Amino acid sequence: AIAEHVSGSRAKFMKRMNRRAWELGMQRTRFHSPHGLPVRRGQQPDVTTTYDLYLLALELLKHPQYLKWSSTRLDSFRNGTFQLTNTNHRLIRNYPGMDGMKTGFYSKAGFNLVATAKRKKMRLLSIVIGAPNHRWRSFLTTSLLDKGFKEYMAVQLNPTGITVRPTVQVLNGEVERLKLQTAARAVVMLNAQEQQQVTMQVRIPALVEAPVVAGSRLGTLEYMLGGKVFYRVPLQASHDVGPRSLLATLTHSLGFSLD
Repeated sequence: AIAEHVSGSRAKFMKRMNRRAWELGMQRTRFHSPHGLPVRRGQQPDVTTTYDLYLLALELLKHPQYLKWSSTRLDSFRNGTFQLTNTNHRLIRNYPGMDGMKTGFYSKAGFNLVATAKRKKMRLLSIVIGAPNHRWRSFLTTSLLDKGFKEYMAVQLNPTGITVRPTVQVLNGEVERLKLQTAARAVVMLNAQEQQQVTMQVRIPALVEAPVVAGSRLGTLEYMLGGKVFYRVPLQASHDVGPRSLLATLTHSLGFSLD
């Protein structure tokens, strides 16, 4: 009913779902139904991965109303004539700080749970798929969250607007070098050992041509653990660079000729 109301048909709604999943980076997810229930004979199942569920959960966390819904134990519908109990609420009621997100079960997929909990200013996500029963699913979820809250902390890798080195060479510009700045703040969850092992590298073009507009993306700052990139921050031009004036161009050319 929701699919037909929103998009006019189930087929159009599923197309919209798959397009949105792709936009979120969920490249290994395919929706073949609007509901996610077990399929009938001859139908293709919905498929996803742990990482894709993580991307979906991050997007849902941008909408505070979702957590209000997922943490509601009981609600009434149809003018109070029908009550629906939230099946997610067993852990939400018993685990401090938990306010979402969604359980799931299918015989071929096992017992699954995407959960989130917040304590003080730190929010964690836990994703468990393929558990043999709901008790084991709950145990794995609480174990992951307990480990996260005990061993990990939010670490700022860099603030927004910090200047990085090296600078970029500018071709035919009013200046020959351009400073780059981080375009976003980087905050990640790390344990004490990982904090000591983080390395970083700057990836920038060897040369850019004027004019350059302040804020233009011109590279990436990469953070690594064990030689693998785990976080990327875009780098941007710190200021405008106009084209070199005619007089400066002539002087520059003359200088090269004299050399």
